[in-house]
Amino acid sequence: MNENKQFIFLLCLIIFHVYVVIGNLLAFFIVPFLCPWYVALPICSLIVTLSFGRGSDCPLTRLENKIRKNIGLRRIKGFIKHYFYEIWK
Repeated sequence: MNENKQFIFLLCLIIFHVYVVIGNLLAFFIVPFLCPWYVALPICSLIVTLSFGRGSDCPLTRLENKIRKNIGLRRIKGFIKHYFYEIWK
């Protein structure tokens, strides 16, 4: 793939990743109202752990870092930190 196609693919991946993050955020607030507490609690705990935990590495972030390396951009440590947290910092 040439550099322009990789850059476009990177932008599409970032947009998709934003939708995944927003979907997880919405699910965190919607699931407790749709499921009993003994189902909602583990699901919400899993969402928080995967979204903000340091031990888990998102496959979409790994793919983004691979594309960034091929294009010559710097690696990011975490999607939420890079695109959401650092904006308000």
